[in-house]
Amino acid sequence: MAKASSMTRNNVEKKFSYMKILFLSRMHCILMSDSGSSKHSDYGKNLQLRLYDKYINTNINQLLTKMMQITMRSRAVRLLTNCTVNISQREIAQPKMANQM
Repeated sequence: MAKASSMTRNNVEKKFSYMKILFLSRMHCILMSDSGSSKHSDYGKNLQLRLYDKYINTNINQLLTKMMQITMRSRAVRLLTNCTVNISQREIAQPKMANQM
């Protein structure tokens, strides 16, 4: 069970790291397309990129945590449902056996 959840987390992390790269490359293109020739504007653009990177990382980590909580909750619900079904089947089966004795 733990192995399955770690595999799911790895898949989700790969997808989001790919999305992050796409987003940052897009932001990089947008920021670099501004016509600014001074050194100060280059510094500002680099600073903006670093801030975007930090912002994206924070949001991705929060999103991953939420997704894992949802995944674990849905697994727990499935397990509980399966247990309930099994218990109810046993309860149905036991009275029949008791009546036959």
